[in-house]
Amino acid sequence: PRGLFLRPRTPGAAVVSLRLAAARASVEAYYEQPYAHFKMGSYALKRAKILKDTGTDPTPTLKEALDRFEDAFKLSTSGNDELDMQVIYTTVALALKLGDQQKAASYLGAFTRMRNERVAASLDSGRTIAIIDKWSDRAQRLWEDRDRPDLFTNE
Repeated sequence: PRGLFLRPRTPGAAVVSLRLAAARASVEAYYEQPYAHFKMGSYALKRAKILKDTGTDPTPTLKEALDRFEDAFKLSTSGNDELDMQVIYTTVALALKLGDQQKAASYLGAFTRMRNERVAASLDSGRTIAIIDKWSDRAQRLWEDRDRPDLFTNE
């Protein structure tokens, strides 16, 4: 059906839809479903982008996203290394965006700890180490550029 997407959603309707999705994800989190906290953080990031695009300060919503991604890191049961590393990277990026360099540095250290644990336990064939290195390198580049005023210009 061609006509399903002809009417664009207003920013307000999009925010309400994302809040509803986050409510569903919070129920999933209550029942300890994998990825629930990641979903809540992602929905908050999408809401923050809409708010920014409409001229509203997204800072409270970015703080909410940071809290959700920290929960995702602490409570992860996904077993998905790629997603876990993305969560750490996103947490570093949000902490830097919000000016919390201490928190960003702490999460940067998580990459090193996880990599060292995997190497010491000989639990890896190289794939997980490569995933950790990929996301760690990205986060390290953010850290190195943290003082650039245009770091988050194209977010």
